[in-house]
Amino acid sequence: RIAMVVAGNALAGAGCGSESRGLIPESRGERLLQSLERLNEYHAARADWYLALSLCEQDDPAKLSEAEVRSRTLIGLRVNEKFAVSTSRLIHARVALARRQWPAAVSDGRSARDGLAHFPPFRFMASAHLLQALVARGDGDGAAEIARADLSELDRSAVRSAPK
Repeated sequence: RIAMVVAGNALAGAGCGSESRGLIPESRGERLLQSLERLNEYHAARADWYLALSLCEQDDPAKLSEAEVRSRTLIGLRVNEKFAVSTSRLIHARVALARRQWPAAVSDGRSARDGLAHFPPFRFMASAHLLQALVARGDGDGAAEIARADLSELDRSAVRSAPK
């Protein structure tokens, strides 16, 4: 698509009898091209994260390692650093669960849950990983406390979004 924009701009300029300019001024065209490239990087990073989400659900050690790497792609773009780091930690928590590394799963799950407070679907995914890790390491009371807080949050959001 980017190549089509650039080629279309050049052809439009040539068709108008101008050899040096297209319809979009060069500096504006370059800015547009940079914006489109950045947008493509963002979507590629999101795709990496979703692939990581799938990979971290498997037992294959190589796929778990790949999930960790892919989960960090979004961080490098510095779009929303807190969200990017927190969603990466969410993946790391799931990987730690698959590896039966309970302390890491608890730490990453808790960090992800806290960082994703304003993104409920992601927060509840992190909570699920945290709850699994807490139960696995024998902290049922801690898991119950978090589950109660999450259920309370779900009740509040249901009340806020209920039709009036």
